Amino acid sequence: PGYARAGCGLGETLEAMGQKEDALAQFERVIEIDPASFAGYLAIAQLHFAADEAADASRVLRRAREHVELTAEVHRLLGESELRRGELGAAERELRAALRLESRDTDALFGLGVTLRKVGRTQEAERAFDQLGAIDPEYPGLSLERGRIFEALGRPERAVRAYEEALAEQPSDVELKLRLGAARVAAGDYEAADAVLQEVLRERADSAEAEHYLGRSSFLAGQNPAALSHLSRACAIDPSVPEFHLWHGQALLAANQIGRARESVQRALELDDTVALGHLVSGRVHLRTGAYLDARRDFERHLQTSPNDAEGWGGLGEALDQLSQRSGAIAAFDRAVAIVPNRGDWWYRLGRLQLDNGHRADALAALDHVLAPDPHPLSLLGTTPAALHYAAPPVDALALM
Repeated sequence: PGYARAGCGLGETLEAMGQKEDALAQFERVIEIDPASFAGYLAIAQLHFAADEAADASRVLRRAREHVELTAEVHRLLGESELRRGELGAAERELRAALRLESRDTDALFGLGVTLRKVGRTQEAERAFDQLGAIDPEYPGLSLERGRIFEALGRPERAVRAYEEALAEQPSDVELKLRLGAARVAAGDYEAADAVLQEVLRERADSAEAEHYLGRSSFLAGQNPAALSHLSRACAIDPSVPEFHLWHGQALLAANQIGRARESVQRALELDDTVALGHLVSGRVHLRTGAYLDARRDFERHLQTSPNDAEGWGGLGEALDQLSQRSGAIAAFDRAVAIVPNRGDWWYRLGRLQLDNGHRADALAALDHVLAPDPHPLSLLGTTPAALHYAAPPVDALALM
């Protein structure tokens, strides 16, 4: 133990002098002489982490398991190393083991919350962050992570508040500004979103995310030329993100550039076949190209994971209508208007189908909704891809009646 302390001290001195290889050799000498010296393993792992070598750090810490007592600290550090290299299942196991030994370990709680958020278990992640907040409400990064959770749970207004609170403490944090801009886009506050995202671009001129969210903001605000410019640049800066291609495809579809839209959406699905809204947007592209069977398959795939999405049911109704599958189309439009009752175009299609089926009373009831005042305010549609390019035909509805 005495040598381990002195040896680690020498290694830390070498590290401070910038002699990484000599420091690594010294720490290796420490654990060779005293295999139970966790400080030696930890020092080596930290050197690897500093060099962005998470896999090497994990190997060292796994070696430590064979020789040292598995304390809460050891489990936590193993969990953090697995998290950094993307092994989320192993990270969760180690962090939970740490918390079984020390339930108030704030670092383990934070790591567990991040891990659960990354695997999509947002409610469990929220509980972990709530536990952490009860112990240390000022824990570094907590407000940022809470904001991410609120975004994932579809509570953008809460996310905006969380990010604004964090920025009050860290006004120069560019990552916080980026998240705030994204949350403001989701909340529909496009002007405020643009202001903070332009600020991010002044500090990070090549920020693909800032360009992407500026594009989304412009698209949802009905400014499609600006949207195309920002979304195209986001894809050019970082072509590896499926969401970037998907939103670019939506803007191209709205601009009636069907071929390019199809290419963008296909690229998004090639990168991640499960990307949110991917099959919904792909279905809409297929509707525009007359590929109704492909459209039906896409909408059905989308509805498997989002069974309460009105846009998916509306799109499926359109595809089935075009395929002359009248009863299926009626059922799909029924589901769509049950979820979003103010879509005049869906009521019109439903009324026409009912009339074709000889159900005049049901048709008239549906067509009454088409003629109601303000039949399809965009505010009800939020950020759905169809929000900016559909139309209800009240004149035709009158003719049918």
